[in-house]
Amino acid sequence: MKKILLLLVSGMLILSLAGSAIASPAKIKLCDLSGNEIVGPIMIPADGTPVTVKMEVSDIFYSQFPPDGTHDRTFSVKVASGPIEVQTSNDGSTWLGWTSGETSFGYTAEASKDYCYLVQIKGTNDGTISVKDISDDYYTDDGSELDDFDYGIETYEVQIPEFPTVALPVAAILGLVFIFGRRKEGL
Repeated sequence: MKKILLLLVSGMLILSLAGSAIASPAKIKLCDLSGNEIVGPIMIPADGTPVTVKMEVSDIFYSQFPPDGTHDRTFSVKVASGPIEVQTSNDGSTWLGWTSGETSFGYTAEASKDYCYLVQIKGTNDGTISVKDISDDYYTDDGSELDDFDYGIETYEVQIPEFPTVALPVAAILGLVFIFGRRKEGL
């Protein structure tokens, strides 16, 4: 009985480890234009001025796509909620146009490469966007279909700073200037 239980537990452990090695989803990282990762919400001005951020797509699972890993993918950005608009660019000079819905474009992923795309966001109130990078349908040599095999999906909050968030630092700086100005006068 102990041998059967040990065999069963060992088999389940091997299956669980093999299962985690099979899946390898792509990763999407939000960065500023300098390449620094943005942690927290995307901050946009209330006047509708666009803010540009980078979306870095990495850890694409190339080994499933023979012979060299090259395959077609789709990058998309969708306004999930709020009165905001987005547009995307894969080269920084050509933009797909503003939308309050979803914008996407296809590209061919080449083995062992990571990709970086620009997203502009504007709005007049808080909201969320959903960013997705997904492999297109692919057919193996034996004719079986790999449908959306590898993908990365991230949701980001978009916020407009509230008045106190902006006013308090300005007031603090003005207060310090006033205090140091008075000390200089000897009062």
